[in-house]
This record gives sequence, structure tokens and C-alpha cells, in this order.
Amino acid sequence: MSRKTKPHKPHSKPVSPHAMDSVALAAEAEAALGASRHKEAIELYKELIKRERQPNWIDGLASCYAGRARDLASKGMVKEALVLWRNRTQLCGKPLAEEPYLGWLLQAGELGEMFRLLADKNLPDATRAELETRLAATVLAMPDNTLAGLPTDGALLRHRAPVLEALAAYHRGDFVALGEQLQMIPFRSPYRDLKPALKALALLQTDAEAAQAAIARLPSDGPFERLMAVLRAAVLPEGEWLAALRGLDEGGRQMVLDIKGCPDTLRPLLLELAKLGDAPAAIPLIDLLLRYRRAMPEDKFIGLYHRLLPHLGRRLLKNPDYAKLPIENMKHILALAGELLGELEDAGTDWRAMAELLGARPEQRLRAALIWRHAADLYPSRKGGLDKHAFEYLKKSLELDPEDRDSYLTVIRALRSGNDLAQARAYLDKALPRFPKDAGVLLEAVEVALAGKAFKKAVGLAKQVLELDPINPQVRELIAHALFSHARKQIKAGNNPAARKELDAAEEWLRAPSDRATLKLLRALAGDETDDTNARLREAMADFGGTLMGAFQLLLEADKVGANPKTLLLCAGIDLAATPATETVVVLARALNEARDGKKAIRAALAPLRASLKRAATSRFSEAEHLLVCEAWQRSDEEDLLFTYAEAALKRWPGRPVFVYFRVMARYGNDSYNIPDRDMHALDKAYKDAKKQGDQRTAQRILTLLEPPMDDMPFSDGDPFDTFGDMPGSPRAMFELLLAMKGEQALLDMVRRAIGKRAFNDLKQQFGGNQKDFTRRLIDMMVEDEARIKRQQPTDFLPPPINLPPPPPRGKSRPHPEIQKDLFDD
Repeated sequence: MSRKTKPHKPHSKPVSPHAMDSVALAAEAEAALGASRHKEAIELYKELIKRERQPNWIDGLASCYAGRARDLASKGMVKEALVLWRNRTQLCGKPLAEEPYLGWLLQAGELGEMFRLLADKNLPDATRAELETRLAATVLAMPDNTLAGLPTDGALLRHRAPVLEALAAYHRGDFVALGEQLQMIPFRSPYRDLKPALKALALLQTDAEAAQAAIARLPSDGPFERLMAVLRAAVLPEGEWLAALRGLDEGGRQMVLDIKGCPDTLRPLLLELAKLGDAPAAIPLIDLLLRYRRAMPEDKFIGLYHRLLPHLGRRLLKNPDYAKLPIENMKHILALAGELLGELEDAGTDWRAMAELLGARPEQRLRAALIWRHAADLYPSRKGGLDKHAFEYLKKSLELDPEDRDSYLTVIRALRSGNDLAQARAYLDKALPRFPKDAGVLLEAVEVALAGKAFKKAVGLAKQVLELDPINPQVRELIAHALFSHARKQIKAGNNPAARKELDAAEEWLRAPSDRATLKLLRALAGDETDDTNARLREAMADFGGTLMGAFQLLLEADKVGANPKTLLLCAGIDLAATPATETVVVLARALNEARDGKKAIRAALAPLRASLKRAATSRFSEAEHLLVCEAWQRSDEEDLLFTYAEAALKRWPGRPVFVYFRVMARYGNDSYNIPDRDMHALDKAYKDAKKQGDQRTAQRILTLLEPPMDDMPFSDGDPFDTFGDMPGSPRAMFELLLAMKGEQALLDMVRRAIGKRAFNDLKQQFGGNQKDFTRRLIDMMVEDEARIKRQQPTDFLPPPINLPPPPPRGKSRPHPEIQKDLFDD
């Protein structure tokens, strides 16, 4: 059967405007004009007008000419735009001297046509004033013999003479004459914008602040905008006015430099510097500086040159000038270069070397102390407190600068957090004589006293703080908590009268409702035989905000005073069988996130509540509330609760990165080796999703879980596997010792860090087996590689030995005092 073909339809030819009736042609013209097809619309409207000069068709043609002229002018074809505009006047009868025709005339330099328009007696006054204003700057600069075409009675010529006299007076520095000439310029003069500009110029010589305010009020887009732009650039802050030169013409740039008083010898350097842009590369800057070295004072050149050298990066070592520098300058430049490259390990090494060099010189001790503090800032605080490297550097800084209050406080807090109260008191003994009236130091002394259970001493120190700062809420809370602690101690010892005395003393310091509820609870525990303990307990439970929070606080206090928790729960009438409400779980989570008690005490108090808390995991929390609760469980090391709540959250918000992290963290902790592939893939996807969503905190948490930090490993400054330095013995013996001291996970983390995550995972997949077998096979391979290195044979496993310090991740730097003298500037 033959295939049937469809009949061919001929293409329809466009209908000629001559063949269209006027109604259809008018519709076509309007559509073309509405679509900004001005060239096409002009032809259509011209055809309509040939048939009949209807007013709306004439207006349409005028609009087409105006639109087409603007199109051409926007492309730089100003002369062609002027021709079309004149056609608009001739064919449509529209006024010629309208915007934007006047601006195009000035742009095209057709001054004769502009002068002819001004001589026209029929020109409207508003148009005449606009034209005179546009011509003001041009007429002012023209020679007198070229102005013959201007009307002699016009404002442009009548006001020109006093303006020129005012400019001459400014040039002479005769500000009295300047003021007199400016008074002669009328308010509606075409030169009116020049009056405030000249006044601001004069103020720059006598009152810079008033000049800046006057320049801020100058009009924009006027005939003297070039001058206004110069003035605005001249009063910009240091470092910004140079960039503003790029937006000025040559005359404007020179005028800014005149106002700045720049020497002629430096002008070429500054003008070329402005052309390089806002963030020029180091090499063009250095080349520029070297070319104009003779134009600069030598000390200025050296200072700028040394500040640019760190930007050379790895090319720095090839720079001949760098090799001639003193050793401390070399270390300084290398440290800055390392920070710019993000290679903080190298930067930390060079900062420490520089600090040690300067610290040996008495006159440089304060500068060395500042460098130690900066090196410490490269190490952010860890979960357990201050990084150990930062701690050591701050101690070195205090040896050189014992007047640094902030470093004392940081060191003391770190020692207190690590429960090294003897050392904390030693540093307090050094700080208190130097800062006897400092509330921050005294507050830290209160904290140390409380940590050492010296309650009376803590109260005495806190009262000293109140003498300096009577409304300090923190110290009031510390006094109250100190008295609470002493009362608990008395209750536990069975001395209830003494406990009640401490509680009476604490009452005057209380402000927070939760503290008042704690007071009621402790009064119930310290009551005598005449008190209704059950009623007091129930009253305290209500003040805590309900059963869940009340039960938690009751269990906490029971542990602290040695009471029977089951008996207290029974007396308080608390039923743990009910599922807690959503809002009560959120309140408990907030309390846990702010708790001062240790994790052991918190976990003991949560133990009887876990069953009811697990039942509440499927309640209708908001996402923010669910996140808050999970944070509380993680901070309290409640892995079961964290896993339950993370699972519940993922059912409501599948794939949410932070809950994926919580679920894996709850199941495996920091033991990344045992995370199965399925969860590893989920973590990898969660990491990528968190990065895309801008959730940097979750992304960093996942990264830390997958690649745990090695700060706890006792590396020397050499080979990362040379854990014990020059310790004698075979490599196998050293690895076995490390295994015994730190465990399998520490050894695996060390290997992962040394060879990289990818190589580590390849080995893990290649070897298979459990963690113990994998660790043993790794030790065998490392011992064999050590033997290969000694035989100078290539190894397929270990990287070549490196000589790097422990890696300091970037931390938040604190502001440095004046003494820094460009230490940390790049």
C-alpha cells in the first residue's frame, strides 16, 4: 500500500501596507510601536499620513521618531538621532527644543545650533533656562571671541564675568574676594551649582569637616558634575579616594591630587596604582613600586615593599631581596604568606620562630608576647576547652607580658575547666595583685573558689565584685549558687539548721524564677519535723513548670544531697508513666543546654526519665524544637535518646543533614572506622547537602566525624609516625606501645591523617576484616615500610617524612593593641 502524502500548502506572502485598509494598517502601526519596532512603525505611520493627517496618527509617528532617535543615541549615533528628531519637528509639527534634543546637541558639539536656539525670541522661558544651564560649563571655558553668537542680554553672558572673577580669586587664595564675587551670582543663574562647590573648595583649606558636609549636599548630574565628582572623591576616606580616581578624567585626577597636596614626583605612581583596580595582584604592585622607588622616601618604600612580599606565596623564596633580610623579618614575611595561602601549619611554625627570636631581646619582649597570642588565636577552642597548643602559647606570652589581663583570664579558665585548680590559683595569685579592682578577674577568682568548694571565700570575693558593680547579675547568681552549694553540703551532712541558715542568706541574692524554685526545693529537703515536706515539694514542682522539669531538678538535688530519689518522687506526687508534653521537653532541653552540672550528674538525673522521654520523641515538635532537643541529648551524652529523636526527626524531614549527623553520631560516636557503608554514604550526601544549603556548622561536624582531629596524638615535630622521637627500640615495639597507650582508634586516626582519607579507605577495603585485624595488618605494613626506608627502597604505602608542626586550624583573632605595628597586616 502506497504512502499517502499531504498536499503542500504554499507559504503566505506578507501583505504590502499599500494593499491594507487604513483600519488594519493603523492596528499594525500601533502594534509595531508597542513592541518598540520603531523603524517599521515609522514606515507604517508615514503611509497612514499620506492617506489622511489624522491627529492620533501624527502623534504616533512623532512617538516613533522619538523612540528611534533614542535607540540610535543609546548606540552612540548622536548625529543620526538629531536628524530623526528634526524630522519629527518637520513632519509632525512637534517642538524642536525639548529633551533629549538639547543634551544631544551638547554631546555632538553643535554649539552654533544651541546659540541659534537661544537667540530665538519665541523659545519658551523654561526651555531657555534649561538650555542655558546645560551650556553653562561649556560657555565658562570658551574663549571670549567664540561667544559672538550668544544673546548679549542672556544670563550666560551677564553672569559669566563674576564667575570668572570668583575662580581667579580662589586661584589666588583670596577667599574674601571669592565670597564677594559669589554674592553677585543670582540664585537662578545658570552657574548657580558652582557657588556651593567653590564654597566647599574654600572650606577644604580651613575646615575639612565642614567642607565634607558641604560637599555631601552638592547636586548631582548638573552642568558642573565633573567638578562635583572631583570634590566628592577628594573627601573620601583614606584608601577610597585613590580608587575613585579611576572614575575621573585626566583633569579631574590631577585636581584631586592638587587638593591632596601630592608632590609631582609621586603623581605618576598614584595614577598607575589607581589603574590597577581595587585588588591588584602582588607582582604588578611590586613591579610598580620598584619602578618608582627613587620617587619615594626609602623608609616608606621598604615598609610597603615588605608588606607586599607575603603575597608572592611560593615564589617568595626566589625573590633576591627576601634572601637579604634579617632572619626575624624573613620569618615574619613567611608567616604572613602562610596565612594568605591558608597553610596555617607553616604559618604557625614561622610565628613561633619569630617569637622566640624576639623574646630573647629585652626591648622586643612585648612584641614577642603579642606574636605568641596571635599564634594561640590560630587554634580555636575545642569541645573540651582551650586547645593545648594555644594554652602553651598564652603561658609563654604571659612570661613576656605579665600585664595582659585577657590572657590571664583565658589561661585561668582553661585550668579551671581542666580541674587543675592548683595551677589556676597560682595564676590568680599573679593576676589579682595586678588587677585588684578588675571585676572580670575577681569573677574568675569566685569561679575558682567555687570549683574548689571554698564557698565562704567565693561569697567574700563576689561581694568585692558587687562593690565595683552593684547591679552585676552574674555575681549575684554566683553568690546564690555558692550558698546553695554550701546548703547542700550541710544537708548531706545531716546539719539541716545550718543548711536553712545558708538558704536564708541566699534568698536576698536571687533574681531568676528557676533559682527561687530551687530555693523552695532545698528548703523542703532541709525542713524540720514540723514542716510539711510533701506540700513544699509539690509547690516547688509547680514552680519548675511541670512534672518533667520538676522531676529532673528533684533527681539532680537528690543526688547532690544523698537523698533517696524514689522516695522524693513519691513524696512529690510525680507519675513518670505519663508521656511528657512537647513544650515540657523543650523546656528541659533548654535547661540542659544551660546546665552547670557535670554530665555524670545530669545522666544520673535523666536515667529514671528516659522511658517517658523516648515516648515523647514522636510528638509534633517543630524542626527548630527538634534540633534544640537533639543538641541537648548530644551535649549530655544521651546516645539512646539522641538516636530515638534523630530517627523520629528523619521520618518527618527525610534526609535533613543535621539529623542524619545526629543519628550516626548517636549510633557510632567518634568511632568512624565502624560506620557501615550505608551510613557513610548517607553522611557523604548530608555533607554535600549541608554545603549547598549554607549550613556550615553541620558540614563541619560531619567532616570532623569522618576525619577526626589528631591533636591528642603525641607527634614530634618530625615524621608523623615518629611518635616517640628518638626513643630506642624497633618500630614494631613503638607501634605496640602506642597501641597500648592510646588504643586502636588513635592509631587508625594517625594513619588516616598521615596517608590521606582516600588511601586509608582503599586499604580498609583491600584488607577487610574487623578493626582489630585491620590494625594488625597496618602495623605489619608500617614496619615493613620502615625497613624499606632504611634500605632506601621506594615504599608503596607511607609518604616521605615531613617536618610540620601540629596543624593549627584558623580561629577567631582578637583585636590587637597599637604595639602590633603591622605585625599581622598583609
